[in-house]
Amino acid sequence: MKKVLSIVLALAIVLSLGVVALADSQTGNPENANQTMPANQQNTVNVVKTYKATNADTTSPAETVAFTFEKVSVADAADGITLEKMPNLVSVTLAAYAQGAATTEGSTSNLVITLPAYTGVGVYTYSITETDGNMAGVKYGANATPIKLVVTVTQGSSGLLEIAAIHTEGSGDTKSDTFTNEYSAGSLSVAKTVSGNMGDQSKYFDFTVTLTAPTGDTVGAPITISGGSHTSNPTTVATSDWNSSGVATISFKLKHGETLTFANIPYGVTYTVDEADYSSEKYTTTGEVDTATAINSAATTVTVNNEKKTTPDTGITLDSLPYVLMAVMAMFAAVVIILNKRRASDY
Repeated sequence: MKKVLSIVLALAIVLSLGVVALADSQTGNPENANQTMPANQQNTVNVVKTYKATNADTTSPAETVAFTFEKVSVADAADGITLEKMPNLVSVTLAAYAQGAATTEGSTSNLVITLPAYTGVGVYTYSITETDGNMAGVKYGANATPIKLVVTVTQGSSGLLEIAAIHTEGSGDTKSDTFTNEYSAGSLSVAKTVSGNMGDQSKYFDFTVTLTAPTGDTVGAPITISGGSHTSNPTTVATSDWNSSGVATISFKLKHGETLTFANIPYGVTYTVDEADYSSEKYTTTGEVDTATAINSAATTVTVNNEKKTTPDTGITLDSLPYVLMAVMAMFAAVVIILNKRRASDY
């Protein structure tokens, strides 16, 4: 019986050492152990990555996220193992994101870190950074807060044993076991009103919206367009609509009471709203957006109004002339009667 207990105890010690932990400790002490690390082998560490959408009814771009890593330090190492000679990580990979992968609840995927074969004891520290994919509206989690991976290699009775502790580090050395990317996009609605007693509410007015991506960024997700009744209005901002400088110019027509909405514009993309000049038709235009303004909320509305009014001519017209003449004749007759009565009374 004692022999059986000794074997069980020995196995428990070995298994407690060979784990991967999402832990705050940089010494490799496992907490919340979730995976066994076999001794003396090259192994992988899986980190759960979350991809969130800031707003509902938005579509994140398809992309392949890349990572870089570097050696940070080595401590308590075997003879001859220095920072320069400590082994590099083999790879850091993540499955490509399909279009629309981000959700408001947060979708998850595995970041796979492949460890090298360690030949000596030591505490090996690495930093893993996500490459900025330059997709407009995407906030890359491991770019602002790199992942720190600490692999502690200890000497066990049957060979070298590995313990990996991994976490992200924010400002002030605040540790977190979360790793999140976020996609943020909103809508832009252009509304049309016509006012004034001479404003033509059946007339279509020409508009131009100019969208500009942040410098160096690409708009990789579709921007859909809806609303308005004119048959020439576009329904999407196509890839071909963006020039080499990241600018897309969209023309459309609206009449009174209509609205055209651009959906899924990434945060940081700027817009201007310009209406054609109708001053020659005596319209006064207000509400245009001449200064490039960034999308930074779920929904933005711009209302452009055209006013045209005049003071009606209330002078004498041919339609009222007969009545005016009758009134003048009646007054003339009244004057004649009064004068005749005065003459008669004098005699």
